[in-house]
Amino acid sequence: MWPELNRLARGSLIYGIGSVFQRFLGLLLLPFFTRVLSPQEYGVMALLGLVTVAVVGLFNLGTGSSMGVLYFEREDIGDRHKVIWSTALLLAANCTVLVALLMIAAPYVCLAIFQSAEHANLLRISLVSTAMTVVIEPFYAHLRYQEKAIKFVILTVIGAVFGASVSVVFVIVLGWGVAGLLLAGLLGQVLTAIMVAASVARHLEPGIDKSLFLPLVRIGFPSIFGLFAFLVIDYMDRQMLQRMIDLDAVGVYSVGYNLALVMLIAVSAFGMAWPPFFISFIKRQDEAKELFAKILSYYLIVFGMLTALFFVAARPLVAILAPEFAAAAQIIGLVAAAYMLKGVYLILLPGVVFAKKLHWQSAVEWAAALANIGLNLLLIPRLGIVGAAAATLASYGLMTILAWAVARRYLAVRYDWRRIVVAGGGLVAACAWISWASAHLSLAGLAIHSLLALCALFLVFGFMVLDSGERGALAARAAQAFQRS
Repeated sequence: MWPELNRLARGSLIYGIGSVFQRFLGLLLLPFFTRVLSPQEYGVMALLGLVTVAVVGLFNLGTGSSMGVLYFEREDIGDRHKVIWSTALLLAANCTVLVALLMIAAPYVCLAIFQSAEHANLLRISLVSTAMTVVIEPFYAHLRYQEKAIKFVILTVIGAVFGASVSVVFVIVLGWGVAGLLLAGLLGQVLTAIMVAASVARHLEPGIDKSLFLPLVRIGFPSIFGLFAFLVIDYMDRQMLQRMIDLDAVGVYSVGYNLALVMLIAVSAFGMAWPPFFISFIKRQDEAKELFAKILSYYLIVFGMLTALFFVAARPLVAILAPEFAAAAQIIGLVAAAYMLKGVYLILLPGVVFAKKLHWQSAVEWAAALANIGLNLLLIPRLGIVGAAAATLASYGLMTILAWAVARRYLAVRYDWRRIVVAGGGLVAACAWISWASAHLSLAGLAIHSLLALCALFLVFGFMVLDSGERGALAARAAQAFQRS
């Protein structure tokens, strides 16, 4: 079991380092860009970003899900390479047609979004950049399937650094504004495509299998609709806060939400490593039933401790970074917990993917999205921004329950429910304790109570969730790591 767990942990760590670096790069440039870009220009960028998020599913046809299934169903390396090349050709053809149509429709799209067609060229640049990202994704997927996480991160980081460097020239030196940012992103994608062609594509055995086109779309296309469900869960609350309370509430909520997004980086790093890992068991499903249960338990321990730390750090973090938004501290832990549950949801999905029943995945995600809308309507008038955060948390909780109920029909993973209940109960109790201390005590009192709560949670995880064999194995591996260092 340990070699398999090492595979997953190593991949998650490497992807996490790459994600953190790119996030840090964006934060590093933010003070410089905010001096030359107006809030209105940032608003234009945000709306253009929503458009590209909305169309990316149509561009990739859901092949991000179907490609891995078809790849690991094949044993021959040449056949696997055909899956990559066939997917890339399918996406190139699809993106060419869609971009051509959207280029023509760009003024009308902008009229609908901005009530003006003046940003049509900016939209066209965004669409071309998005299309390039989609077309090279199969080659990046190949690196993930082969567990070449370091090479994946190096390529993405080089592209990000190049794009950031060019954006400084275009935006700060030349003063090209939003157009400069978008052009820099496009040039970054061009460089990335060249690097991918030179370091990945040329090492793959050429070959196209036209019989793959239909399965790629048939299996993956239903998952597209789930992307819109996540947009509802992650963004609808701001719109509802604006209409049901005011813009000030939206501002406070956004500050807290953004501070909690560090958890999303950690979960996304796991989410990058998890799909190629679990799909590699598509022909070893008996092993998966035992291993995936262990992974869920260990995930709850690691990400549970991380979630508790968000509850601890919320009030001091806001006091240091944004003291005028003190109320934002109330939602940081709740949002972090919601994203922790998103990782649990991903762990529960393999049965649906193995059975190629991705329409169930979209159905689960939309059920959670609709519940999110209802919960926001119910909770925001009563609890304000805390109600919006609680609705997000409850939505992801419902998503995990429904995913388990659906996926177990196709893969009966032997989850240890005693461990899951103990881990979940311990985490809820610790976070509730810390939340009470944060609301009623001084910072010194919060520090003392937080330390006690974290120690109690550590003991629960270490002695009530892990068994003696697991504790011994972890201690031995820690000792080996210490000796090597």
